[in-house]
Amino acid sequence: MRLSDISPTKQNISSPSKQAYPFFDEDELEYFEERAAIMEFDGGMNRDKAESKAWQLVVCRREAYNKAG
Repeated sequence: MRLSDISPTKQNISSPSKQAYPFFDEDELEYFEERAAIMEFDGGMNRDKAESKAWQLVVCRREAYNKAG
């Protein structure tokens, strides 16, 4: 999957993450923020690495949902 394959579905979400990741829908953004926070605060990762890993999880989750139907 390429970044250009990801299209935004909701544009009215207002948060720093939404500005940085405008191609996430509302559910994906919530999932992203939760995963990043868990990895940063509970896992001890720095913020950039936690957000990078969380981004990967969102993309993998989206691909799994698309394959499932």
